[in-house]
Amino acid sequence: YEVCSSTDEDEGANGGSFIGKGDWLGRFETDIREAKRSILVRAPYASEAAVKKLLPALRDARERGLEVTCAMRKRAASERSDSRDAAAAALLREAGREDTLVVDLGGIEATWFEDGPTRLAIIDDALIWYGSLPLLAFPKTDDCSLRLRDAELAAELKDGLWRELDGRSRVDM
Repeated sequence: YEVCSSTDEDEGANGGSFIGKGDWLGRFETDIREAKRSILVRAPYASEAAVKKLLPALRDARERGLEVTCAMRKRAASERSDSRDAAAAALLREAGREDTLVVDLGGIEATWFEDGPTRLAIIDDALIWYGSLPLLAFPKTDDCSLRLRDAELAAELKDGLWRELDGRSRVDM
């Protein structure tokens, strides 16, 4: 994979860019708003403030008919002790079904997951965000993610995630 500057990417070059703490939220929200087919976000935890900023864009995407899925890592009971888990649980409580595996938040599917990559987004089966940015929470100072467009890699990643969730490939369905 070739990494290029965001200016090169905007000009249509096939590549990616590193996104840091300072500019991730605006760029991620723009990608959500420009999505045309689907949005899949996997995060290790959620913060209420970050979710409040992203939820309008996610709901707008759903209202435009896109498939929108947000998954948060389910922590063991011994790990649950901070506001990150409270924010994730609050998202699920909003749908009134906190203990279910999959819930619906105004058309946005929210799920828990136990293993696999935790800081990943796949938009329109081609645009990938992958790195240390938590995506549904605010990052630490040194967090960053690679943002790249690669439909083949996105398909492989997404297929692996669906296999993990339901035990079979979406390609097989």
